[in-house]
Amino acid sequence: MPTRWSSGIDSPRRRKHGRRPSSLGVRKLLLEELENRRTPAALVAAYAFDEGAGATVSDVSGQGNHGTITGPTWTPSGRFGGALSFDGVNDLITIADADSLDLTTGMTLEAWVNPSAVTRKWRDVIYKGSDIYFLEATSTNSNRSAGGAKVGASLLSTYGTAPLAVNTWSHLALTFDGASLRLYLNGIEVSSAPRTGSIQTSTNPVQIGGDSLYGQFFAGLIDEVRIYDGALTPAEIQNDMNTGVLSAPDEIPPEVSLTGPADGATVTGTVAVTADATDNVSVGGVQFVLDGLPLGAEDTLAPYSLSWNTTTASAGVHTLSAIARDAAGNLTTSLSRNVTVCRNW
Repeated sequence: MPTRWSSGIDSPRRRKHGRRPSSLGVRKLLLEELENRRTPAALVAAYAFDEGAGATVSDVSGQGNHGTITGPTWTPSGRFGGALSFDGVNDLITIADADSLDLTTGMTLEAWVNPSAVTRKWRDVIYKGSDIYFLEATSTNSNRSAGGAKVGASLLSTYGTAPLAVNTWSHLALTFDGASLRLYLNGIEVSSAPRTGSIQTSTNPVQIGGDSLYGQFFAGLIDEVRIYDGALTPAEIQNDMNTGVLSAPDEIPPEVSLTGPADGATVTGTVAVTADATDNVSVGGVQFVLDGLPLGAEDTLAPYSLSWNTTTASAGVHTLSAIARDAAGNLTTSLSRNVTVCRNW
């Protein structure tokens, strides 16, 4: 197991009348000037973990850094809405490398974590291999949380002051502003490490809840993960801590196709009308349609089927189709099929 280690502003204007500002006042003005000049950090990845089902997590930052789930299970018991539960053995989320995840000049990593155990091991919450940047729930340094990044030619790390509470939600954040690495617990800075430089880059993926490079996995719940390309202020971190990631609306419609009866078939008596339907999250139901009108009730359970008593329809050609509905209310209508109802009397 590798060992991680750390190794001109304009003068404020005078008042036109009265006394010059005190040194405290000057410092306040300087800080305000710096804040006004600071370029806001851009959100490059954000995960609410509110999908509740499926094998992917959606990045709602707009950067398209969606993740693939390997092992974690969905739970409704998140810090805000849902969350993902990690087993500490081999569960993780993998996010493919992208230019937006190269955080060279600054960064912020944030997550709510609820560890089921605290052990003297590296337990990755957010990790970009190999040690490009990372946020840890625990470390080999007295079980404390940690964070680090490869700044300049070597690794820079900083550690919390005490182990995280077990079975309790804690908010972790790590920032780098080009000069200092800072670790926050529940919105309060708990440690820092100075170094001037840029964060290295790599083509390795970003992983959440573990890393496939060293096999260091987190046990417990993770929620509300955010990654920025710059350092947030303490006030901004506290705002994120108290605000859930807004889930992007599911605008991807389901897919549906009729599977029976065959197009052009002649039918009589009771016939099975069947369909296949899939969705990126979950299918809410399938409604069969005869000549533009609902045929029976919506089927909410796969396999989707309906027993059609053709004696209720007139003899001749009729049109069948199916409408699939997903959990977000998106609808898709299948290609239609023509069938001929035949009378045997």
